[in-house]
Amino acid sequence: MSHRNFQTIAVFGTGTIGASWAGLFAARGLNVRLYDVSAEALAAGQRKALTALDGLLAAEEDAELQAQLRQEARGRIQVAKSAQELLDGADFVQESVLERYGIKREAHEVIERHAAPEAVIASSSSGLLAHRMQEGLAHPERFVVA
Repeated sequence: MSHRNFQTIAVFGTGTIGASWAGLFAARGLNVRLYDVSAEALAAGQRKALTALDGLLAAEEDAELQAQLRQEARGRIQVAKSAQELLDGADFVQESVLERYGIKREAHEVIERHAAPEAVIASSSSGLLAHRMQEGLAHPERFVVA
């Protein structure tokens, strides 16, 4: 696989794990879009992502620089109103839904339907088997566990 320069990250699922990923990606200069199945979960996820981002930037000792970095990074976190809006133009998709094969399969079907063919699909998982999550994907070669 050749080196890829990711610019736009789609975070599908904004619980603790997805929100933490979003904060990390934004802190590293990437544009991040968030999506979840309910407006309440999405709003909570956005708050968690901003908290995670603030924690990552807290190590900067120069208060003025820290404030500037925080403002810039917060501006890189956006909310998507639909899965299609989330995935439009995304280079990398970080899926972080509940740790159940059926739920992940449903999310992956939506992601494949709307994501660009070259987008990498990463799944947050601590115990599910990658080859089982790849079942049914049209392009399993672009799927990774992260």
